[in-house]
Amino acid sequence: MTRAGWLMVFIIGSVILAAGQEEPSLEKVLGDLGIHVTSDDEIKASGPLQGLFIKTQTPAEIVLVAKYSFAKEETVSHVRVGYYTSTSPLKTYLLFECGPDAGDSHNILGLPTTPKVKHWFDPGKAPFGFYVQSANFNPSFTPEGETVFTSDALNQRIERFGDDHHKVKIFPYRTQYGVTPDWFVLCWEFSTNNDYQDLITVVRGVQPVVPPQPEDLVAKPLEDLLAAPME
Repeated sequence: MTRAGWLMVFIIGSVILAAGQEEPSLEKVLGDLGIHVTSDDEIKASGPLQGLFIKTQTPAEIVLVAKYSFAKEETVSHVRVGYYTSTSPLKTYLLFECGPDAGDSHNILGLPTTPKVKHWFDPGKAPFGFYVQSANFNPSFTPEGETVFTSDALNQRIERFGDDHHKVKIFPYRTQYGVTPDWFVLCWEFSTNNDYQDLITVVRGVQPVVPPQPEDLVAKPLEDLLAAPME
């Protein structure tokens, strides 16, 4: 088996942890998954390209690796995950839905349970980001309901977040064997306690869009950068 294949098996196998326990820290969750990163490894950016990716292979892949989220009594802690394109108007595409598989537990570590789960996808050549909808805060999963995006700017419309709009931490995928190219860990926070382990996904075959330096913007307008063909 190739190294990449072994790593994928390792990720999926490591999802099956004890649920119903006190929520662990992000550091512990990632450590249990064999992902070795620190806060200094977070990929940070600002401006219109923040939170966006481009694909480096077709199709790209997203895998759910952990889910610790509080389930309100009137919901079942269902979460929907998808991607959006950096177009106007913004368009969203559902990839999969995951729900509880731990009985009455409130701290749920779930696996994708919907028959129409889609892990492989082709977002096209344009930049794109990811989004999450939680039934705790958007019970009907309506487009106008609460949606958390990888872009901080798009999270500004969620009033309960106040001035804290950074709800996804993005890390390179690093194990004891080093960094796996074009693999990234997305650690989601759709509540307000900022533990960033409400949902953790790994995406493969993508690269974050690196914000250009100011001198580059003078030589090449932002519109041209976004429209540039992929090599």
